[in-house]
Amino acid sequence: NALELSLMVLDTEQLEEAEPGGRKLPVLRIVAGTAARDPDYRGLFLFVGDGNAGRAWKRRMARVFDPVEKDPKRLIYLAMSEVLRHRFLVSVPLIDRDSDALVYGILNIGTFSDSQAEILRPLGEMQQIEKLAGYAQSYVLTRLMETLNI
Repeated sequence: NALELSLMVLDTEQLEEAEPGGRKLPVLRIVAGTAARDPDYRGLFLFVGDGNAGRAWKRRMARVFDPVEKDPKRLIYLAMSEVLRHRFLVSVPLIDRDSDALVYGILNIGTFSDSQAEILRPLGEMQQIEKLAGYAQSYVLTRLMETLNI
């Protein structure tokens, strides 16, 4: 199954060192996802601002990673492993409707397959990103808040 869906949240309890011997910081971790059986996937963490999802969190806007694009902004990516290397990825922040400062999580939609990347690539267009972000805000965030009783 090459399609990957995941939810990342900020882990403020299990901090990680940004550099050896450096200060420990909160990180984004996958709390639910389609490749959860893979230890590299489960163990992945990103600092806010790093990779596609980390930048989506920091900038509070959807980010697209597409290795065939010429735009260097679409090439910000940190691979989970050699096997789990996205061929296309959209990261959408789930932002509190009442406070643009509060991000609940990042919804990632991507693929590890070249052929499936061709199918998903239209999701990277501005109009589709806006639709996807709206859907993520209205459906995914609502379900997440109901599930967690936030």
